[in-house]
Amino acid sequence: MSRLLLLLPILGSISNTDDFDQFSKTLKKLQDKLFKSYDSQISPYSTRYSNFSWNTNGSYSSITLLRSRLLSVQEREQSFSTATGVILGWTDRRLAWNPDQYSGIEHLYVRRGKVWMPEIVPCESTGVEPVTLFDTSNVKIYSSGEVIMLAYFFATHNCEIKADNFPFDINHCMMCFALFGTYDDELMLRGGIVPKPDLFGTGEFDYDLFLPKPMMNMGLAASGLSASSEV
Repeated sequence: MSRLLLLLPILGSISNTDDFDQFSKTLKKLQDKLFKSYDSQISPYSTRYSNFSWNTNGSYSSITLLRSRLLSVQEREQSFSTATGVILGWTDRRLAWNPDQYSGIEHLYVRRGKVWMPEIVPCESTGVEPVTLFDTSNVKIYSSGEVIMLAYFFATHNCEIKADNFPFDINHCMMCFALFGTYDDELMLRGGIVPKPDLFGTGEFDYDLFLPKPMMNMGLAASGLSASSEV
């Protein structure tokens, strides 16, 4: 009886190893399928004036505020500095697959440098600096082709700050993000906030209320650069 008890964990370990090996092989097969001819330098939204109809109504990328820490308020420079975390999202149909053909795998993680990304950047801002740890982070790819990524960065935002009634002043400042490099009928930007974002003040200055506003899309036009907004 003692020998049987000793052998059972070993048999279980071998079974788990075989299962993981099969998972690894299936995952490798899926990655080969997705990235064999994939080019991260080419946007999947180059559809304007083309003879293809899949993007006739345009598509959307998204940015969702997850957390923000107010680092400082510079009244003389009319600006404020933050450390901010956001969730970026978009869809790349080249990265879609049928989970039934890959043992039910519905998502995978890859380094963000392997995939194309929309150019979403803070606007009305200076000194934007991504956090190195998250600058080399993974993206999560769903079988639908949806891609999401966490981005964390430091930025200084411009704002008209009044301190006539200090310390009881209330200033309305904007944290703005823009999408660059696509026509607005190809890809637009939507913004949002998680239900309970983590918002931290300095003690002297605090966030009072955070409201989503229309987002800016800096699109290409025949005569140059144009801007349009979308709620």
